[in-house]
Amino acid sequence: MLLIAVVLIVPALFAGSLGMTIGQQVFQETTRTREAQSTFNYDVWQLFFALLFGAGIAEETVYRLVAVLNFHSI
Repeated sequence: MLLIAVVLIVPALFAGSLGMTIGQQVFQETTRTREAQSTFNYDVWQLFFALLFGAGIAEETVYRLVAVLNFHSI
């Protein structure tokens, strides 16, 4: 499975890049990454821990929701 994932990375990156280029050409989209980054003032460690805790909370919530729904359907 790991080998399959590694082999599929290159075509996926190519397809994403091609899709982005087509989107920019056809729909006249512009990339404003620097402008977007300057609007959000964040600390790297704050962001890391926010994502870390947020992922755990989201996982626990979904797991418990599925457990509760399965318990009530029995």
